[in-house]
Amino acid sequence: MEIRVRDPHRLTETSQMERAGEVSCACGAHGTDAGRLDRRTFLIRGSLAAVGVVLVACSAGGGPMAPRSVSLIVSLATYPALANIGGVAYVDANGSPLAIVRTSASTFVTLSRICPHQGGTVNAITTGFLCPNHHAQFDDQGRWVGGQPTGNLTTYPTTYDATSQSLTIG
Repeated sequence: MEIRVRDPHRLTETSQMERAGEVSCACGAHGTDAGRLDRRTFLIRGSLAAVGVVLVACSAGGGPMAPRSVSLIVSLATYPALANIGGVAYVDANGSPLAIVRTSASTFVTLSRICPHQGGTVNAITTGFLCPNHHAQFDDQGRWVGGQPTGNLTTYPTTYDATSQSLTIG
């Protein structure tokens, strides 16, 4: 008589099962085919496992996301780069990296420096911004213009007060 053991670590046997050539495991399966999967069950379980891996991979690399809103008042005197059109100042808003760009004598754009692709922190370059992780490129308004395809950088409402030489962001 031959006894096939599919799961030797979880084997529970009775003398009657031994005589019949059957085994039982802790999962409740028993019989000569204990532990075997039919093709349909194998494909379903394999597909579910593959979907799980994809979902984990998509969410694991996500990194930080840009906040939906910020609230900040910035004095231009604190950031000399903003004295010139095209100047860029890096600002932190409660742990969120921002970039303020002076686009004209009286207009400014405030952008999140968090790349929408996978959360890398973008840096200023002569033509706008570049994500060092995947080389997504953005213009000085935060619009995606090349490199890794992604969305635009998050922008925040920015109001300039010429009298106080300050910006209200948010």
